[in-house]
Amino acid sequence: MDAQGLPLVAAGIVLIFAALRGRVGRLPRNGLLGIRLPSTMRSDAARDAAHRASWLATFLAGFVALGGGLALTLAAVEGSLAVPSTTSSILILLLIGTIQADRAARNR
Repeated sequence: MDAQGLPLVAAGIVLIFAALRGRVGRLPRNGLLGIRLPSTMRSDAARDAAHRASWLATFLAGFVALGGGLALTLAAVEGSLAVPSTTSSILILLLIGTIQADRAARNR
């Protein structure tokens, strides 16, 4: 067992939590979690629409982070390739979610 995947596990749990709260409109404005773009900061309705639109991509990013972190922690994979591929996948999914959020917020 190796602890190098624990930060990914923690990030995955946080992303999944934020995605599920955003999906149902229960992610309050705060200084820690949420999508902060000019379009999403205009109003609470725009912010809620943005988080509802991006919840699936955010959830999948959390799932990838959690899975990658568990694989690294349990030493099921070689860390040299697992970390960059997991991180790239997370960033791509979060970028997709951000684009979805911006589009939804602009339509509010």
